[in-house]
Amino acid sequence: MEHLHYVVETDKIELKENKRDDDIEFIITYQSPEVHHAIHQIRQFFESDDYYTDILFYTFKDYVQIIVKRDSYLTFILGLFKWNLLSKVEWKE
Repeated sequence: MEHLHYVVETDKIELKENKRDDDIEFIITYQSPEVHHAIHQIRQFFESDDYYTDILFYTFKDYVQIIVKRDSYLTFILGLFKWNLLSKVEWKE
């Protein structure tokens, strides 16, 4: 994970990433209904897979808290990229 770098679409979201013991916490703040829809699509994608606790979503009034297991980190980052919430994802040595 330390080699994976991404660039946030700052005109769409504010993203904070906090590494914890066994998982990573993301706090995503946004204003746009378009972004709300994108986050809903990401949530549906992960809730439809066979792993119910790989990624947990907690929705609050002004932000979304997302807890991601380390094994699902890359898939989650690519999901943010797929739904245009990240502008760039790259691997750096």
